[in-house]
Amino acid sequence: EQLQTSYKYMLEYMKQGANDPDRWNLYQKMVADTWGIADQSRLLMLDNASSRYYHEVRRTPRSADLSNYGIKTILHILESFNDDLAVSGLLSDEKMDEVLRRHEDTLKFMFIRTWTNSAWTPEDEEDAKAMLASELLPGDDLCLFVSALTLSLMECFDLRKIMWLLNAYEHPNVNVSQRALVGTMIIFHIYRSRLSFYPELIKRVDLMEEIPSFREDVARIYRQMLLCQETEKIDKKMREEIIPEMLKNVSSMKNMRFGFEENDEENNDMNPDWEDAFEKSGLGDKLREMNELQLEGADVYMSTFAALKNYPFFREVHNWFYPFSKQQSNVLKAMKQAGNQGGSLLDLILQSGFFSNSDKYSLFFTIHQLPQSQQDMMLSQLNEQQVAELAEKSNVETMKRFNERPGTVSNQYLHDLYRFFKLSVRKSEFRDIFKEKLDLHHVPALDNILYWEDVLFPIADFYLAKERWDEAIEIYEELESIGGFEGESAEYYQKFGFGSISHNKCDVAHVMYRSVFGDVIVIATFGKALAFVHGVEGFRGEVACATGCGAVHHNQGDVSLFNHCFLWVIMWMIFSCVFLFYPPSFPLWGRRLSGEVLFPLAAGRSPSKEGSGCSRRSCCARV
Repeated sequence: EQLQTSYKYMLEYMKQGANDPDRWNLYQKMVADTWGIADQSRLLMLDNASSRYYHEVRRTPRSADLSNYGIKTILHILESFNDDLAVSGLLSDEKMDEVLRRHEDTLKFMFIRTWTNSAWTPEDEEDAKAMLASELLPGDDLCLFVSALTLSLMECFDLRKIMWLLNAYEHPNVNVSQRALVGTMIIFHIYRSRLSFYPELIKRVDLMEEIPSFREDVARIYRQMLLCQETEKIDKKMREEIIPEMLKNVSSMKNMRFGFEENDEENNDMNPDWEDAFEKSGLGDKLREMNELQLEGADVYMSTFAALKNYPFFREVHNWFYPFSKQQSNVLKAMKQAGNQGGSLLDLILQSGFFSNSDKYSLFFTIHQLPQSQQDMMLSQLNEQQVAELAEKSNVETMKRFNERPGTVSNQYLHDLYRFFKLSVRKSEFRDIFKEKLDLHHVPALDNILYWEDVLFPIADFYLAKERWDEAIEIYEELESIGGFEGESAEYYQKFGFGSISHNKCDVAHVMYRSVFGDVIVIATFGKALAFVHGVEGFRGEVACATGCGAVHHNQGDVSLFNHCFLWVIMWMIFSCVFLFYPPSFPLWGRRLSGEVLFPLAAGRSPSKEGSGCSRRSCCARV
C-alpha cells in the first residue's frame, strides 16, 4: 500500500508539472522495493508447493530450542571451539568426539539457517559484521558462512548480504576474501538486470577500486570462471587422448628406480633411465601437455574425482564447501584408526594447491577405505628420511606460498563450486552458472573494472584459442568500436579475421584482412591456406593466426620432464589404490590415474607469477 500511495503521488505531481529533482531516485527505490516484494512472494508460494530441499527446510518449523539460535549465539559457540578441543584432548577421546560433533552440528545449523534466510534484518547484519571482526572465529568456519551466504543470495536478492560480501573481501584471511569476491561476482551475474536500481551498491563497488588488488582479482576470477567452462573439453581430451597413451606405457615404469635408493654416484647421472623411458615412450610429451593445462589453471582432475563423490560425507550440502581440515571428525577418526602411519607423506599430498578441497576429502576417504595392510604398503613405503628428502625436492615452502596465493585460492574454490553444481545429488536444485554465458564485462557493477582493453584482449584471445568463435568475434567487435585496435591494429585485425573465417563469416574476414593488407587479402586457418588475391597475382604473404593463450597469465618457460620423482610416488599410490577398487577394464581406472599424475610443480620450480604475459601469442601459416 505504501508503494502504491507513493507512486500515485509521484504521478500526480508529474501531471501538475512540479519540478522534483529527486523523482528519478524515488522511482528507482520504488522499483527496487517492488522487486523485493516479488521475491518474497515467490518464495512463500514455492514454500508451500516445491519439493526442493531449500523450501522443505523453510516450511519445516524449528524446535523451540533452536528458534533462538541467531548469528550471535552461533558465533559464541564457534569461537570457543579451539579451546574446547584442546581441553577435551587432555581428558578422553569420548570428550573430544563430543566437542567435534557439537562443532559440526553447529556448522550445519549455521549453514542451513544462513542459506534459507531470505532477508537479513538490521540485527542480522550487525551480528554478521561481528563475525568478520572476530579474532577467535576459525577461518574455515567463516569460509563456510561465506558460501552459505552466496547460495542464499542465489535464491533471493538481499542488498545487506551483498554489502557484507564486499566487506568480507577486505578480510585478512585470503580464503575468506577470495570466496567472498567469487560469490559477489556470481551474484552480480545473476542479478545484472537489477543492479542499476541500487545506486549505493554501484558506488560501493566503485570505491573498492581504490584497493590496489581489487581490479586485478576481479579480472583474474573472470578468466578463471571462463576456464572452468572448458572443463568438459579437458575431461574428454584426458579420457580419449592423454590417458590411453599413459596406460599404454605405464607397464614400463614397474621396475624403475626413482632415486631414493641411488648412491651418490648414481645421483650424479645426468640422463637417468626413467627420463630415457619417458622420451622413448612419448609419455614425456603427454606429461608436458597435462602440465601446461594445469599451469593454465585448468581443472584436470574433474574426471578423476567425479566418481569419488558418493561418500556419505557429500550427502550434506554444507560439506561441499568446508575447507579440508584434519579437525573434521571423519578425517580425524580415520587418522586415529590408521595410527597416523605415513602421515607425513599424506600431508605432503593433501597440501597441494592443485587439488580442490572436496577432492582432498575424496582422496583421503578413498585411501583410508583400503584395508589397513594396503594403507601401510602405500603410505609407509618411505621412511622418515626419504619423506624429508621428498619434501625438500618438492619445494614444500614454495608450494605453501603457492597455496596461499589469491589466484590459487579462487581457482580451488571455483573448482569446488563446479563440482557441486555438476556432481552433487542435489545439483538439479541449483542454478548452474557455468552453463550460462559469462560476459561479466557487461554487468553494471563490474563494467568500470572489466570493460578495458587490457582485460578484454586476453579474454578475446582465450576465446579464440578455445575455438569459441561467437564470443571471440563479439569481443573483438566491441574492442574495435571503442578504438582498441589502434596501435597494433594489424595483429588484432588478423585475429578478428581468423575468428570470422573459422566461423564461416567470410564477409567479415574479408573486411578485416583487407584492413591489414590493403588490396591483398591472405587468410590462413587450421593449417590450410586460403588465398584471396586482389590486384596482385602470385602474391606470397604471411599471416599470424591467433591460436595463443592470451588469457593465460603465467611465465611458463621450458617445461621439463620433472627431474624429481615425487610425481611417480603419487601416481603409484593412486594406481595401487584404484587397482584394488576397480578391475583394469573399468573406465574409472585410467581416469583416476590421470587426476593424480600432475600433483608436483614441474621441475620443482616455483609457480609462475600471476599477471605475467604468455609468450605463445600466435602461430604462423605461410601461403
